[in-house]
Amino acid sequence: MGDAAKLVALLGAQSHGCTFAARVPHMDHILRYRYRVLLVQVATAIEGYTPRSVSVAAGRFAREVTFLAAPETPTRAKAFLFAASRLGAFCESIGLELTASVALRPSVIERCCAPGVTALSAPT
Repeated sequence: MGDAAKLVALLGAQSHGCTFAARVPHMDHILRYRYRVLLVQVATAIEGYTPRSVSVAAGRFAREVTFLAAPETPTRAKAFLFAASRLGAFCESIGLELTASVALRPSVIERCCAPGVTALSAPT
């Protein structure tokens, strides 16, 4: 059993978050509790991802940030894995640390997607 599958089993594939109640008169002080469940199929898609064109470290980074993003469908998870792995490869190529706090900065993403900066395929 892989790391993501262990984490899913441990947490029961749940993610939590709080937001303020929006546009409810006289209720701005009340927090609305959001509860999301990561489907087993989504967790399986994330865990089973093995990149072919990027390094093992970039693939690990892609799995970690995709799991944290908690996509709702396996198809969305695969799309996120693809993009995150390319971002991880870009960060490696310029010597940046493969952590979400560094790689997911808007300036890094802009540099990764800028035409002519990287040798990424057109859809990326």
